[in-house]
Amino acid sequence: MKKHLSALSGLLILGIAIAFAQPLNPCVPPPPERPAPKELIETLRKVRLIEELKLTEEQSVKFFPKLNEIREAREKFDQERKALIDELRDLLGKEKKPADQINAKIDKLFQLEEEFNKQESGLKKELRKILSPEQQARFILFQLRFEREMREMIQDIRERRQERIRRRERREW
Repeated sequence: MKKHLSALSGLLILGIAIAFAQPLNPCVPPPPERPAPKELIETLRKVRLIEELKLTEEQSVKFFPKLNEIREAREKFDQERKALIDELRDLLGKEKKPADQINAKIDKLFQLEEEFNKQESGLKKELRKILSPEQQARFILFQLRFEREMREMIQDIRERRQERIRRRERREW
C-alpha cells in the first residue's frame, strides 16, 4: 500500500511539474518584441506630422524620404564629429601636444561641419518645394514643440525611475 501511495505521489508530482512546464495555451504566439524607443519616437513623430501638417498622400510619399535623409545625415555627422572630438581629446591628453595634428583635426572638424550644413540646407530646400508656406511654418513650429515635449517626457521618465529607486532603497533599510 505504501509502495502504491509513494508511486502515486511521484506520478502526481511529475504530472504537476509537466503541467507547469507547458504553456497555458500553446496556440497563442509569444508576445512580439518591443520596438526600440527611438523607433517608437520616430513613428510618433511621423503620425503627428501627418496630422499637424495635414499632408496629402502624395506629399507624404515625397516628404518622409527627405526627412529620413536629413536624419541619417545628422546621425552620420554626429558619429564622425564625435570621433574627431575623441581624437582631439586624445591629442590634448598627450604630454607633448602636437600642434600640427591638432590643427589638422580642427580643420577636418570645420570641414565636416561645413559639408553637413550644405547637405542639410539642400535637403531642407527640397522639403520646402514639397510643402506649402503654411505647412512649412507648421513644420518649423512642430519640430521645436516636439523636441521640447520629448526632452520633457524623457526627463519625467528619469525622475520617476529615480523616485522608484529611492522608494525601493528606503524599503530595504
